[in-house]
Amino acid sequence: MFVKPHKLYKKILVPSEKDENGDIIPGTGGEQEVYLCDCFLHDMTTEMLKAFAGTGINPTHYINLDRRDDLTENNQIVVREKETDILRGKGPILKVKLLSVLNYTQIYI
Repeated sequence: MFVKPHKLYKKILVPSEKDENGDIIPGTGGEQEVYLCDCFLHDMTTEMLKAFAGTGINPTHYINLDRRDDLTENNQIVVREKETDILRGKGPILKVKLLSVLNYTQIYI
């Protein structure tokens, strides 16, 4: 995979800090985006995947990236452009494919 025009971020919940009395300090904690790697985002809004038991899963994008074993389903991710930081896609991971022959990962959001 040679072209990687996007950046992949993972949303992490940061716990709130507490003072010496155990009270939560306002303005601390919340969500934080952590940079993972460069990737390539594909738009596939017209395709439909079928799951077991007849339910339909309709992912809107899939992402190609170098092999990563730390991504699991229901992780919240964000994809942005490298140069302009424009948001290209976000949401939970619906499906993870680890392609061992080509040594890269595909994730569906």
